[in-house]
Amino acid sequence: MKSLIILSLFPLHVFCQTGFIKAGNFFDQHAVNTIVKDVKRNGNRLLVYMPARAVSFTSIVIVQNTKDTVYWLIKHDSVMAKGKLSGSKIFLYPHYLKTGAVKKEERLKFVPPMICGDSTACIIYEDAYRKFYFEYGPNIGGYIPDPGLDKYRKEWLNIIAAEVDKLIS
Repeated sequence: MKSLIILSLFPLHVFCQTGFIKAGNFFDQHAVNTIVKDVKRNGNRLLVYMPARAVSFTSIVIVQNTKDTVYWLIKHDSVMAKGKLSGSKIFLYPHYLKTGAVKKEERLKFVPPMICGDSTACIIYEDAYRKFYFEYGPNIGGYIPDPGLDKYRKEWLNIIAAEVDKLIS
């Protein structure tokens, strides 16, 4: 009887898990990891955005905590600025879980030395329950993208880019 109960729960457990691909190395990794270590222990939602085009920074870390949304602008592994985002829509996107690179897209026979190729934006997301990343642009190096997920990736990336553009302009 116990084995029947366990076997009936097994498919539910397997199908409820989403196998995201782990992010490899990326630019500004040391500075990002230092910030993440400080803010992660509170169970905050955080996002690292590396834009496709050249701007005044190479990465931005955005953290949503209970009170507000905070950001750090990073260039060449050094924090350039820190501030608060008011009225941010970044963490309100309802389909964010459909944006992460999943195991079925992992068809490469090697681990690339660096994610986020030239002219390609990269997002790394993490909360208390999951961590994932995705790339969007012509030079995706970490996986072979599923065209069915591109719509969600583009929508969320446009929201993030618009918020960041307001911030730096």
